[in-house]
Amino acid sequence: MASEHRPLFCSFMNGAPSDNSLVFDRGFAYGDGLFETIHFVNRHAPLWLYHLQRLERSCKKLQIPLGKSDLALIESNIMSLLGERSGADKKANNTEASHCIIKIIVTRGAGGRGYALPNPETRPTIWVGRSEMTPIPKQITENGVEAGLCHYRLSENPFLAGIKHLNRLDQVMCARELGHLFELVVLDQHDRVIEGVKSNLLLFYKDDNVVTPALSVAGVRGVMRQYLLENSGETGVEIIEREISLDELYKCSGLAFINSVFGVVPVKKLMQRTLAVDFRCRLLQRHCVRLFG
Repeated sequence: MASEHRPLFCSFMNGAPSDNSLVFDRGFAYGDGLFETIHFVNRHAPLWLYHLQRLERSCKKLQIPLGKSDLALIESNIMSLLGERSGADKKANNTEASHCIIKIIVTRGAGGRGYALPNPETRPTIWVGRSEMTPIPKQITENGVEAGLCHYRLSENPFLAGIKHLNRLDQVMCARELGHLFELVVLDQHDRVIEGVKSNLLLFYKDDNVVTPALSVAGVRGVMRQYLLENSGETGVEIIEREISLDELYKCSGLAFINSVFGVVPVKKLMQRTLAVDFRCRLLQRHCVRLFG
């Protein structure tokens, strides 16, 4: 007779007795979930709708049941966290903007044997947390940063491409190579330019094209990237989305890393090559300053 499958009733974590709530959560066990990292300024998130749309769209694709009550809970948690002003917040000059990061993690919850999905009634696990942030120094956004080319190549998965899921081992492996550099340009298995370790890319060319890499097989569709793609009328800069080869990377006249936390950061040196800061990069930077205050 086959042995009956029984749940674990006791466990240890780092040598100490522990309950099983964490290990049974599928986000902890399998990375079965999603997350959002949201930049708030004076308790306002300029790109909130983009984060919310991505979270809902990704949950739908992964079939994680995120309902209206769950969204209401997330918003309620955020309001509570924003109401708890930090010591730095309270001491800040009234003329200075107060910045913080709200992180949302949504997992499929606990249950299911092995990789099998839990029963349909299982509710997702929702975690919301706040951390303080200091805006990136002005000299970095003005002068630009040094960047390199990552040797590690991203995994390719057309189904998961674009989603900000909890499986971030690719990015962890890439981050090992950062060293003193601000960012790295990361490629896929076919040497196509995809993104930075923690950001998306903009490439500027002398033929007036501004290009961001297509993310059909790898990478994360960042909310800043999406915002800039959709709002060329506001920014004055039209951005084209297409595949970019490694050779095309070397031909660009300018390069910038973008995300919703640090905005638009130009690259002054890519490996041994010096790059100028494109005037269109300056236009986007000025727009982001107005957007985030």
